Amino acid sequence: MTMDMQSSADHLSKHMQPLHGANRDQPLTRAAFDRFRERHPARSPNTHCIKNDQELDQMPVSDLATWVDGDLAAIHEQVPVRIEEDNADRYPVQLWVLRPKDLVYAREFCPFGDARPSGKIKHTNLTGGADAHSGGELRFLGGNTVAVNGASGRYGPQSEAELEEIVQAFHASGYRVFWTGYDPDTNTPNPLVGVDLRLAA
Repeated sequence: MTMDMQSSADHLSKHMQPLHGANRDQPLTRAAFDRFRERHPARSPNTHCIKNDQELDQMPVSDLATWVDGDLAAIHEQVPVRIEEDNADRYPVQLWVLRPKDLVYAREFCPFGDARPSGKIKHTNLTGGADAHSGGELRFLGGNTVAVNGASGRYGPQSEAELEEIVQAFHASGYRVFWTGYDPDTNTPNPLVGVDLRLAA
């Protein structure tokens, strides 16, 4: 296992905790994402993206990780300038959703997803089809370093400004955060692969 993959695995292990009361002892996470929730109320998923009922199946609690406070002082890892197709497997893609009480995420390709018609999970599998404030993709580049976008047809940010706000919320929760911007021509967030990474300040 490479150092990058080990960091990602360690981070997942640290974050896999019971969902009940998960944000209670996470002051940075709670404050950062509550500010976003106040400005952007939870909304129903875009039903045009839902192709079958299994995309609404709720993932088991044991398969979900909850976001916890990071530690900016602990950041030492070097990160790539951009993630390319030939190194993307070193940083497995996770789907994240900001729910009313927590932020959860899970690997897009996982045993639960293997059993779905698409072979992967959808953002609505993280919510059971319930309302959420935002959603997207993330890739851990190290223990406290993450690349984030808003690529979710169901819950994704609806403007560049909204995407910047959620990126800043991730940063305020104690992480070094990279993102890839927004495409005004398609009115969608850019992918995390094949686009230069920008550091959120």
